[in-house]
Amino acid sequence: MKYPWVAIAVATVWFGSTYLVLKSDQIDVTFVLSIAILGTAAMSFLGFRVPKIKG
Repeated sequence: MKYPWVAIAVATVWFGSTYLVLKSDQIDVTFVLSIAILGTAAMSFLGFRVPKIKG
């Protein structure tokens, strides 16, 4: 995964989380934000890795 695609994926997670929090009255905000944080950390770890140089 290249960097712009990771950034788009992270932004989508946060915009989606914001939409859910603002539109739903019965949602647990802490749970939604926790999932967004964990998802962001996982995507960042996998997507922003420096490629290994073979040699």
